Amino acid sequence: MNGGGRREGVTGSQVETYQTYINGRWVRSLSGETFPVYDPSTEAVIAHVASSNAADIDLAVKAARAAFDASAWRATTAQSRGRILLKLAEKVRQNAKQLSELESRNSGKPIVEAELDIDDVATCFEYYGGLATKVFGASESRTGERSELYLARACRRCWPNRSLEFSHWLWPHGS
Repeated sequence: MNGGGRREGVTGSQVETYQTYINGRWVRSLSGETFPVYDPSTEAVIAHVASSNAADIDLAVKAARAAFDASAWRATTAQSRGRILLKLAEKVRQNAKQLSELESRNSGKPIVEAELDIDDVATCFEYYGGLATKVFGASESRTGERSELYLARACRRCWPNRSLEFSHWLWPHGS
């Protein structure tokens, strides 16, 4: 399941309704409510998304913590994590046209600016993929409250006109 469902749009066209991804599944928000996402340049509804609240975020953070504690990711080497980030950068570059179009529609920014933002997303993953194996003699604990902060950061809403541009900063820093 892709988390989407059909719903009639404002202009009469069909738009997708997207659910929240928690614990490896697409689920409705606990409230069951959704809200429309508008293309700011046309004011057309381009999607509906789950209206998640603090209780949904708590579930997501708990699921992420449990998955991290029980998964192989915790024991994954820095080299493997770096390779994963480099593969992610490659996927972003392979899909740059579609991602740029989506970012432009979602944010209302000109396509050229969205293309630059998507390039920045890939560059960020490449940078942190290369940095994963660099040791500078200091480390930061990923246990206890600090880890909860990183998991919670991924659940926060990004500015409406900077969704992809800011979302790529959340994951590499909290890996």
